[in-house]
Amino acid sequence: MRLLFLCSNFCLLLYLFIFPCFAKEEISSYSEQRIAEFMRYRVEASSCKSNNESMKMLDEFKKQTERELPMHAIDIEQELLIFESLYVMERHHYLYDYEDKRPFLCDAMKAQMEKNENYLAKFKSRENANKWLYVLTGDVTSCYMTFSLSATLRYGFHVKDLYEKALKLDSGLSYALTNLGQWMFYAPKIFGGGKKKALKCFTRAVESSKNDGEQFFSDMYMSQFYFDRKKMDLSKKYFDKAYAFNQDSSYLELIKILNENGWSLFYYNRHRAGIDADIKNSNFKEPVDEDD
Repeated sequence: MRLLFLCSNFCLLLYLFIFPCFAKEEISSYSEQRIAEFMRYRVEASSCKSNNESMKMLDEFKKQTERELPMHAIDIEQELLIFESLYVMERHHYLYDYEDKRPFLCDAMKAQMEKNENYLAKFKSRENANKWLYVLTGDVTSCYMTFSLSATLRYGFHVKDLYEKALKLDSGLSYALTNLGQWMFYAPKIFGGGKKKALKCFTRAVESSKNDGEQFFSDMYMSQFYFDRKKMDLSKKYFDKAYAFNQDSSYLELIKILNENGWSLFYYNRHRAGIDADIKNSNFKEPVDEDD
């Protein structure tokens, strides 16, 4: 009996201290639910009257999650990284317009990217961390790249790899499909991108959306893909679907202004510095990109 007791305790110790170093695709059902809720919160927060109100709303969500997560988490380290990544991404959205905040945002993105990568380094030989950590690490890295040309050259293909790892674990992950679609849109065909591949990703993202938040963003990006391709009827169709869910979203307010001036969201993201000033001047005309 004593030997059996010792063996049982030894196995428990192995599970507690060694198993975390290996595969943990699963996260708690609590985290899965909160991630889905966060997708909706993102849309709702975009309807607030000010950036400060939006960030306050998201901070309340963050505090509640951090308070409750330890009671539910399967892998507390990984699940905390997932939520930290969600928050830092949204904070980036609301603070980027303030030039004095950009050095802070750059440092925050780099720090989060490094924390996530240090965790993922445990799985170099086995691609089985959770899908959300892969896709969100790709997002954080992508945002960090906007602050540095050298970072863009260094991490561009790595971002694609992270999105594809997430989709390898869940081929219907709408959030990952939307972001891989954006990567494909901007990357030339010679480097594995292209508009046709982007359209496939956006189409799958729309079809795979599992909640209102995912549906809102997949419809929004599909609308802008078609606007960029000058297919205005299809662009309006998907814009109207997103608009029906949240008419007051600042995302859609920006897109309306852009589209009225002939710019797609994709074009804006590439030329933001100049367009922010030109939005007030409707004489600006967007050059036509070559089709694939």
